[in-house]
Amino acid sequence: MQPIQVFRDVAASLDQEAFVRLYPDPFLILDAAALRAVDRRLADGKTIDRLVLSGPASRQGELLVVTLVARDKSERVVTVGTSPQCDVSIDDASISKQHAFFDRAGDTWRLWDNDSAAGTFVNDQPVVFNTPRPLVPGDYITLGTVDLTFLPSPLFYGFVKQLS
Repeated sequence: MQPIQVFRDVAASLDQEAFVRLYPDPFLILDAAALRAVDRRLADGKTIDRLVLSGPASRQGELLVVTLVARDKSERVVTVGTSPQCDVSIDDASISKQHAFFDRAGDTWRLWDNDSAAGTFVNDQPVVFNTPRPLVPGDYITLGTVDLTFLPSPLFYGFVKQLS
């Protein structure tokens, strides 16, 4: 994850077409202030260590951004969870180790819940385990208690340009 400022700086020097060529995949935006940090020393080796909180996040009000790209470019699935092995790792107490995953069917991105403990939602509607949920630009995604916004690259470009 990167601060949104990184993308604002890139967008300031490129037109939309060049930006989309550089970043063709969609983006997820989240507010770092909403993350609940985990003190792993208190987990005592338990597998349900996501419930051990250490206090408020240190990056109050900072928007973080991640692109939906698999580490292995040949993969068409982007995994999301707290595990460092996930393509998108979000360190929040409400998210499972392998919480959900995104894939692409043609031009449509879809979200799948991976039988997570706290659930996955799109626009406040639950994503049923083993049932893909097609995404549209601007969808509001909730993983556990973490809220994300799904934006394809051209819309993300417009969003960061408005922030300037």
